[in-house]
Amino acid sequence: MRDDVKSKAELLQEVETLRRRIAELEQGKDVTERKRAEEEIRASEERFKDLAERSFDLIFMTDSQGHLTYVSGASEKIFHYKPQEMVGTHFKNYLIESEIPQVSQRFAENMQGRNLGIFRMEAMRKDGSHVFVELNSSPILKDGETIGIQGIIRDITERKRAEEALEAERGRLYSLLDGLPAFVYLQAPDHSVRFANRYFREHFGDPEGKMCYEVLWGAKEPCKPCPTFKVFETNKPQVWEWSQSPDGRIYEINDYPFSDVDGSPLVLELGIDITERKQTEEALGESEEKYRTVSENSLTGIFIHQDERYVYVNDRFAEIHGYRPEELLGKEFWALIHPDDREIAAQMRSERLAGKAIPHRYEIRRLKKDGQTIWCEMMVSCVEYMGKTAFMGNVVDITELKQAESELTEYREKMAHAEQLASLGTLSATLAHRLTSPITAIRLSIENSLADLETTSCPDTVTEDLKDGLSGISEVVSIVGSFRDFARKSSEKIVSRVDLKAVAERILKLLSESARRAKVSLHLKGMDKLPSIYSNEKDLEQLFFALVENAIQAADGKKSRQLIIDGAVKDEHIELRFADNCGGIAPENLDKIFEPFFTTRPAGEGTGLGLCVVEHIVSRAGGKVRVASKAGEGSTFFVTLPINKGRRS
Repeated sequence: MRDDVKSKAELLQEVETLRRRIAELEQGKDVTERKRAEEEIRASEERFKDLAERSFDLIFMTDSQGHLTYVSGASEKIFHYKPQEMVGTHFKNYLIESEIPQVSQRFAENMQGRNLGIFRMEAMRKDGSHVFVELNSSPILKDGETIGIQGIIRDITERKRAEEALEAERGRLYSLLDGLPAFVYLQAPDHSVRFANRYFREHFGDPEGKMCYEVLWGAKEPCKPCPTFKVFETNKPQVWEWSQSPDGRIYEINDYPFSDVDGSPLVLELGIDITERKQTEEALGESEEKYRTVSENSLTGIFIHQDERYVYVNDRFAEIHGYRPEELLGKEFWALIHPDDREIAAQMRSERLAGKAIPHRYEIRRLKKDGQTIWCEMMVSCVEYMGKTAFMGNVVDITELKQAESELTEYREKMAHAEQLASLGTLSATLAHRLTSPITAIRLSIENSLADLETTSCPDTVTEDLKDGLSGISEVVSIVGSFRDFARKSSEKIVSRVDLKAVAERILKLLSESARRAKVSLHLKGMDKLPSIYSNEKDLEQLFFALVENAIQAADGKKSRQLIIDGAVKDEHIELRFADNCGGIAPENLDKIFEPFFTTRPAGEGTGLGLCVVEHIVSRAGGKVRVASKAGEGSTFFVTLPINKGRRS
């Protein structure tokens, strides 16, 4: 647009020069020269007019007061006015009110002979709608004096919308980067920082408007080669360490070629705190003996492998795999990786070799000396060992945790099945109980009616209908009996001597990981002093499972809580107490918690049968269950069980 204005301005200046020549010629009475000059003026004016009328931009001129003296044909496209409608009017008629002060100031400065360059503003069309335009104006000079202004107006509405769309897209991108758990900033080719995420701003302050070397090195100008410069040159990622950060931490910087939403080149810098890892690596490099001391006392298996062979393992690593440490030195790295998980291990090493920091921890299957498969959590880092690249990693045996998770899933399924059976049994018993009385009343009413009809005259059809009804009642009684038999069979259990402490420890181990995630600590007290009782062991497992899980589910996972299970002998009974501080039960729900299908959890979570099953189990064992609770604090469930009930002589 600047080139267009310059060419048109030159034409106007050419016309003005010719006018001055005509004036000079008239003074000299040289008619021939004057005629030639007039022809040149007309030709120049025609060229200017042709250029102006064919332009997509609006070309205009004003007088010294701001009234339009010329408007090109583009006025119809931009302002929806014909040129003749605009000529003679003031330029303020086409501005929205908020723009008038600024444009008036520019007009005044133009009239003082100043060129101000391009200016963006919002103008008004004939129909009252708004249009975004660019304005470039300059003074019109005559005999050294400014007699008006001339300029070009370009419609940039579509460009403005595109820019706004780009800004919205950029905002979404920045929002994503803002939430990353590592520092991120975007650097432009001139090395200015375009964006820094929340992590960066919280640790190092807001770098907006600063240069990268000022942010990273505290320098006012480039004072050392920066890997970021190389990314712009090669368009390839770079990985380097920033050890001079203001917070004293060491960061691994990953520089990646990146395109802004408008396609312009940037470099994305991802910084991960590797201080602890670096300290470990440096400790290894400075003193292997010192490292061995730390490593050998670690509860985590630690290894180093180089050229696909183990060059160092600590005692714990060897123990996890069933070897002695010396047996593993020189052994192939892949020999201890399960064949189905070798691709995962290869990916892990490739990512670390490429300098990637996330993801950095994997669950992977490994092989013991006897061929047994174990589950491990493994992390690998790329280090320098004895002057060469190597991989250092740590391994934690999580086989028992995996088995516990599997057992917990299986137990939950069994518990759900038990709840279903219990609910069917409860439903059957309830139906049998509820239907018995009304059915008996109906049967007696029909029998009495038949007896009364024998002493009176009555149509045979009435008697037959009553007898059919009595027969139907007999069928209903048979069905109710089937319900009662089902309820009785569902309650039949194998009774044996049960160690309550062993049951409690088994269930607590099963739910330990769920409790840890919910920040609930589980404790047993006095259980080793309890005698064994005669009961159904599976029933007692369900009882402990339901009450422990009930406390875990009541915790919010934000504040540390606890559940204490203890017991005592009272006469011929054992009283178990499940006391938690996990929030308690609302007073209006206390009378409902043992009802079938009652739950305060969201729809789709839980069946509402857990505590109902507990009451059913305790009742069947000849015991009692009650609860004391304080809303906002916690609950205590008291379970009383007979010691010898159900014992076979």
